Amino acid sequence: MPPYVSRASGALLIVAGAYVAYELRVLAGGDPADPVVDAALTVQRNLSGGVSEFGPGWITAAVVVLVSAGC
Repeated sequence: MPPYVSRASGALLIVAGAYVAYELRVLAGGDPADPVVDAALTVQRNLSGGVSEFGPGWITAAVVVLVSAGC
């Protein structure tokens, strides 16, 4: 297994754990306003806008080129 797979899965577990901690805090009556969540929403909004602007065809072509190049 390539070494980046274990690193990526570890990062995903950290993000998922942080999300669960946030949800537990909010369910316990905590303030749902959070700068980390706001930053994540901004990134998501920008990525969504980029996909809408470029279209799925160009993004698919870019992924195919990157995979073919071995990145």
